[in-house]
Amino acid sequence: MKLTVPPLEIDPNEGFTQKNDLFQHKEFGERLMNLVVNTDDELVVALDAPWGEGKTTFIKMWQGLLRQNEIRSIYFDAFANDYQKDAFLAISAEIYSLIEDKGTKQKAEFQKKVSAVVKTVERAGLRIGVKAATAGLVDGTVLDDLKLDKDLEKEASELIDSYVKQRLEGAKEDKQNFQSFKTTLSKIAKNSEGEQNSPLVFIIDELDRCKPPFALEILENIKHLYSIPGVVFVLVMNRQQLEESVKCEYGSGIDASKYLQKFINIWLSFTKAAKWRREHVLERFLKNSLDDLGFTNNSSWHTWIERLCKKLISLYKLSLRDIERILGNCLIIMNTSGKNPESGFALVSVYISIVKVVFPDVYLELSNSRLDYKDFADATKLKNLKSDDRYINFLKYALRFSLATEEEAQKLKMNLDDDIESAIDNIIFHSGTDFLANICYILDTFSDK
Repeated sequence: MKLTVPPLEIDPNEGFTQKNDLFQHKEFGERLMNLVVNTDDELVVALDAPWGEGKTTFIKMWQGLLRQNEIRSIYFDAFANDYQKDAFLAISAEIYSLIEDKGTKQKAEFQKKVSAVVKTVERAGLRIGVKAATAGLVDGTVLDDLKLDKDLEKEASELIDSYVKQRLEGAKEDKQNFQSFKTTLSKIAKNSEGEQNSPLVFIIDELDRCKPPFALEILENIKHLYSIPGVVFVLVMNRQQLEESVKCEYGSGIDASKYLQKFINIWLSFTKAAKWRREHVLERFLKNSLDDLGFTNNSSWHTWIERLCKKLISLYKLSLRDIERILGNCLIIMNTSGKNPESGFALVSVYISIVKVVFPDVYLELSNSRLDYKDFADATKLKNLKSDDRYINFLKYALRFSLATEEEAQKLKMNLDDDIESAIDNIIFHSGTDFLANICYILDTFSDK
């Protein structure tokens, strides 16, 4: 059996289909396509949505829609490429691969221009090194100490003259290299007849998950090197996380929101789906995932996962990614303790799997035996779950029993009805009195921290 929910397979030319477009974003995707097609300006669009809201799935369907409308596009996973040292080369490599094989001259020209830009940037780095090495010379403080040695004074003066000359003469060449690169990129963005019928769309996904220096270098390159009419960038991110990257790189005192405004023209977000529709979508996703992972309808695991998750989707505001991680936790417990354990053990395991994802701090306290039932129930909103369902009633009693002292547990059992007492005895018989600690042990040992 799989241990993770397999990624949704989307054909490159598929676009938005009823099966894949769970959140019904087709209309939003069409409007976004119209926006990028009808603009004549340099355009950088950012799609902002929280982690686990289906951004990557949306963008892959959207790229299929672009292909259906013969709009050229490039998909670049920034997170998968942040091992690279040079963001400019990483992006340029994607553009280079887009140039058709028949355009050999165009490929050679683009390669030449990229090389010129790289050399310019490298020279700038060398100049910074020279500046650092001659810091005391440029401001004259070292020269004051060298007046007794005429040879050293002359050598220092010549070094400064050489440095200034290099800066003055190189500045013009640098500008020419950057402009020449943009001119060549503009030609690539046009069709074979040299016309600009539709833009070249460059999609950069997972920008917020990159190492901060790489993410910000991408933004700087987009603004200074790739910003030309006919090339549209669509950045896919969680804005809040990217703003944290800005603060990480430049310090907490920077206004991260204003910083990002320098690079991005338009901010977009998914329209908020009606509550009932969102819940319906997540329930469909849950059902599909259970089927893909091989859960059988007659197993305790399938029953309790489906029942609890459906009941908690709204209360805990679960996301697609939350459901994936919950299922992963359940699979780990299931595959390390037997696929068909006692039903009560499966029920408690599913709930603790949910708590670990939604309330990680509470779970940590629970795992370290620092919570009583009241604090646990308050922190996880367990009291908001109505006890009219017998399995919810049992869940509460099982958790209360497992978090009680020995004396409290004995008093609790005296007040239980026969069915619940029998069920708790059953779970203890199969999994021991420390069944909750056993569940936490499995999750702490085998699942993500």
